[in-house]
Amino acid sequence: MLKKILKSKILKIVILLILIIVGLSYYVNPYRETIGWDKVETSLLYEQEIDKSLAVDDLNYLVDKITKHHVSTAKGVTGEIQKQLEYEINNLNDSPRVVDVWIAASRIANKLNDAHANIYYYGHKNMEIDLNFTFDDSSLKVIGGHRDGQELIAIEGIKLEELYQRFLSQFSFENEYFAKYNFVNYLRRKNQLNWLGINVNEEVEIVFSNNGREEVEKYLFNEIKESNYLDNDFISYKLDKEKGVGILTLNSCIYSDEYKIKLRGFFSEVKKHNINIIAIDLRENGGGNSMVANEFIKYLPVESYKNYGSKVRLRSWVIERKPKETKNKQYKDLIFSGDVYLLTSNTTFSSATMFTAYIRDNNLGKVIGEPSGNKPSTYGDILLFQLPNSKLPVTLTYKYFSRPDVEKDEEVAIIPDYPIGQEEAIDELYRLINN
Repeated sequence: MLKKILKSKILKIVILLILIIVGLSYYVNPYRETIGWDKVETSLLYEQEIDKSLAVDDLNYLVDKITKHHVSTAKGVTGEIQKQLEYEINNLNDSPRVVDVWIAASRIANKLNDAHANIYYYGHKNMEIDLNFTFDDSSLKVIGGHRDGQELIAIEGIKLEELYQRFLSQFSFENEYFAKYNFVNYLRRKNQLNWLGINVNEEVEIVFSNNGREEVEKYLFNEIKESNYLDNDFISYKLDKEKGVGILTLNSCIYSDEYKIKLRGFFSEVKKHNINIIAIDLRENGGGNSMVANEFIKYLPVESYKNYGSKVRLRSWVIERKPKETKNKQYKDLIFSGDVYLLTSNTTFSSATMFTAYIRDNNLGKVIGEPSGNKPSTYGDILLFQLPNSKLPVTLTYKYFSRPDVEKDEEVAIIPDYPIGQEEAIDELYRLINN
C-alpha cells in the first residue's frame, strides 16, 4: 500500500515537472508571438490616413516587442528608445499617414544599432527610375547614360546631404559602408523616396552638376521586375585548371542538403584536378544560416577552431556563451591544404560576414574586396511581427553573436587584406596568384 502511494506521488511530481518545463518553454519561446512571411498581410497604402490613436498604438506595439525580445533591452528599454518614442508620438499630426508611421517606427528601430531591425512596406509594387549612382568620396555620381560622371545635387529641391542625414536617422545599419550602398538604391525607388519625406508620384525631379553648371531633369518611375534568388542557384563553382584556381560562389547562406552535396562536389573536383587556390565569392551574399561556415571548415586542415560566442534573450533571461575552441569534424578524405581567399563587398551581410570572420579570425585565409556590410560581432536570428493597424512588417532579433577573436569585437566591419572595388575582386585574386 505504502509503495503504491509513493509511486502515485512520484508520478504526480513527474507530471508536474513536465508541465512546468512545457509551460516555461512556451513562455520563453521568442517565436511564440511571431508570424511567418506567408502570414503577413498587405500594408495599408502609404498615403492613406489613419486615426492618430491607431498610429500611437502601432508605435507602442513596436517598443513593446523591442522591450520583450531584444538583447539590448533585457534590463529594460533604453532611455534613447523611450525618448525617441515620446518624440515620435508628440510629433504625429492629427491625421497621420501610413508613411508617417513607417518613418516614425524606422527612427525608433534605428536606435537599436541593429542592421536586422527593420520596418517594411509590404505587398505593393515598387517603382524605380532608370538611373544608377555610385559614391565617389563624399559625392554621389551617375553611372552610365548621358549624365555619366555628373554629380547629383538635389532631389525635388532637397539637397543630397540633407537627404543622407534623414536616411541615417531612419535606416537600420551597423556601418556606413552598408548605409551608403542602400542609400544609393533608395534614391531610385518611389516608395523609399516617400519614406525619405519626398512626395513623389509618377515622376521625380533631380538636379545635377554638369561641369559646375546645375541642370534639372525629370525621370519617370517604372515597375521593378523583382527576381527571386530561389529561382537561381545559390551555390555554384568553376575551376580554372590551368591556373589551379577554384571559385565557389555562394549567394545565400542556405544550410541544406543541396549546399552540403555541392560543397562536397566542389572539394572533390578541387582534389581531382590538383587545385591549390580556392576563393569563396560572398560579394552578393546577404546572409542566412551561419552553419554554412562550420560545414566549409570541415574541409580545412585544422583540428579545432575558435567559434562564435552568443547572448540569447529569452524573456527576462539572457543566456551567454563565450567564444570557445571547437573540435573540427573534418572530412579527412577531402582536406584542402592550399590557399583560401574570400571575396567580399559592402553587401556581404549577416551570416556571410560571420563566414568571413570565421576564416579571418582563425587565420585560415585572406579577404579581397570591400568591407563587409555589418559588424562581425552582430545581432541576429530574426523575429517577424506586423504592426496591428498600419500592417507594416517588423523584423527584430533576440541574439547577439560575438566574433571568435574577442579582441576585435568593436570593429564595425571586416576590412579586407586586399581592399579593392568589388567588381575588380576576381582580377585582384589573379594578380595575387601571378605575383
